[in-house]
Amino acid sequence: MKITYFLFLFITLSAFSQEKILAVTINSIIKKDTVVDNRKFTLNYQVENLTDQQISFFFNPNGFNSSESGSKSNRLIYKIFQKEEFLNLGTVFQNFALEKIIYEHNNLVSQKEKDELLKKYLKEELKIDYDSIMAETKKPDIERLRNKFRNENKNLLKEIFQMNPKQIKSFSVEIFWDKTRYYTHNDNEFYLDENAKHYLEITLILLKSEFKDQLTDLEFQNIMTNKNFLNGVFLSNKMEIDFGIN
Repeated sequence: MKITYFLFLFITLSAFSQEKILAVTINSIIKKDTVVDNRKFTLNYQVENLTDQQISFFFNPNGFNSSESGSKSNRLIYKIFQKEEFLNLGTVFQNFALEKIIYEHNNLVSQKEKDELLKKYLKEELKIDYDSIMAETKKPDIERLRNKFRNENKNLLKEIFQMNPKQIKSFSVEIFWDKTRYYTHNDNEFYLDENAKHYLEITLILLKSEFKDQLTDLEFQNIMTNKNFLNGVFLSNKMEIDFGIN
């Protein structure tokens, strides 16, 4: 279902990626190995407003997901190519707090210290109060918790991204690969050949009407009538990424 959705989305909105509205560019991918079973990549990319107008769109620049992450996403979607072939591997990378902690501290801190690092990351990066959420989860009203989490921490209006005319914004995302080479996805088997060249491409899928259920009627109307509030599909360049042994 998810794959069907994205195929449909790419077909119906592919014209938008050709318009000179927004450019997504990968500037560099830097690898670092300091943990035996984990490789960190720092993806440096930029988004450029090519127009003479201020533009807005739903976008979280820190997210980094495969197409399997869900049909309604305002985060970057990645694709991996082996030589010229697209590999539909499913989820390859993680950029969650726990992977970041494990990578950077390499099990040299206690569990209590890791918990504190996790809380700090959630609060500073994701604006989530870990203690209040844990307290809520002990209560039986799960639906109230779900609504509270959505309203306080998943407020879509907080993720409206604005760019001035001709403005360029640069970002860095740390992603982690556990050095898995064999993948089974949708009954297909794939192997990341350590001797082949691999390339990463990112896609920015900007949605509007699909988020109606997360907005009030007035918010939805204002966004839909704003001609400078973007929706469409915007592809980046391809950049080589090192899945080699060394």
